[in-house]
Amino acid sequence: MVQINQRVRVPRSIDEVMTVLSTKAPHLLEKCFVDRDWIWICNVDLRGEANVPTREVIKELGFRFSPGGHVMQDGQTRGHWGHSCLKPMGPRRRKGGVKQEDEKEETTDLAAAFRALGM
Repeated sequence: MVQINQRVRVPRSIDEVMTVLSTKAPHLLEKCFVDRDWIWICNVDLRGEANVPTREVIKELGFRFSPGGHVMQDGQTRGHWGHSCLKPMGPRRRKGGVKQEDEKEETTDLAAAFRALGM
């Protein structure tokens, strides 16, 4: 199936992301921390209508919001907006995923086996 409105993630190095961020949202540069292959925007509250343009810019660059955040190596600083740069991201999981038919049959067979044993 072809998805028409799906965003295509362009892999970029840390230097490329920081260069684009410096031109589009220079006020965030001092709040950026690099942790391994990730760039994290820390200690910035981007909620509210006034920050919609900033959120759109960083989403366009490939940053994702993490509700729980990520604690930096210093153990105190927490970032909520992260970019994986060249590290590949796994697929997004959906709530209540669909089970495969084979998995359902195995579960049923195990339940029947336990009933036959009197458990």
